[in-house]
Amino acid sequence: MRDPAIHDALLVGVGPAGAALGLVLARRGLRVTALERHADFSREFRGEGLQQSGYRVLQELLGADVERLPTRRFTEIQLAFGPRVVRGSVRGADLEHMRLVPQPPLLELLTERAARYPGYRLERGVVVRDLIVEDGRVVGVRATGPDGPRELRARLVIGVDGRSSIVRKRLAIELDLLAQRFDVLWARGDLGELMPADCAHAEVLREGGLVIAFHSPAGGQQIGVIIEKGGYRRLRDQGEAASLGWVRERCSPRTAAALAGDVGKPVLLDVICGRARRWSAPGALLLGDAAHPMSPVGAQGINMALRDVIVAANHL
Repeated sequence: MRDPAIHDALLVGVGPAGAALGLVLARRGLRVTALERHADFSREFRGEGLQQSGYRVLQELLGADVERLPTRRFTEIQLAFGPRVVRGSVRGADLEHMRLVPQPPLLELLTERAARYPGYRLERGVVVRDLIVEDGRVVGVRATGPDGPRELRARLVIGVDGRSSIVRKRLAIELDLLAQRFDVLWARGDLGELMPADCAHAEVLREGGLVIAFHSPAGGQQIGVIIEKGGYRRLRDQGEAASLGWVRERCSPRTAAALAGDVGKPVLLDVICGRARRWSAPGALLLGDAAHPMSPVGAQGINMALRDVIVAANHL
């Protein structure tokens, strides 16, 4: 089925970059359709960290509504080395200004605001399969939605569809990658009283690796386990990938007891960091992780994506 409308912009992906860009463009009176492959935003997201410059972008976009977002900050971090625990303040460091913001309510708020403008449309459950190219220019996408195959056309197709961007792949744009030596397992759980309410936790594991934990605004704690690159395959082959039980054998008794509670199945983040050789082609543009997948170190991924949005919007 071919959509007869010619959109000003088709956004492929509605993560932080896609949701924010949709709002900015709709506010400027453009006809924008955002295509999200999932039926809702309640899927598990890996990172919640948002640095101060990214939060300022949200303040500019949302005004007073930014206060509706559930956020959390921490003022201290405790470092555990075996039985020894050292606690220190993060004041004066970048971590002092970092907020933890769950992505589902953030995306809902941004798209809710965008939907107030008549030119904006969000379509969920639509998977982009290919680009439509005519006379050397991208003029639309081929997608599959709840009603079957579709063609949608636009003056500009913007790939904000993350590190595995289908837009980037169909444009045959390569990534220049920086070698990474670690991966991250993310999980959620209830760690009880492992750390105070305003404190994060980090612990060096025996035999290598690190476990970190933050209080999540969504409730409970977000847990990250840093492992050597490729280590997940070994865990999977040994039947240990479905839980963090193996971490309990390598950490302090106190942390092991906390991890013995209600902790969900970990999800692998295959850490990559790099930059696309080109961010654009005639009729198409890449932003956010589609253009430059970020390492989780420093919690800069959402930050950089939001800054991309502002710079791009100023040139469109």
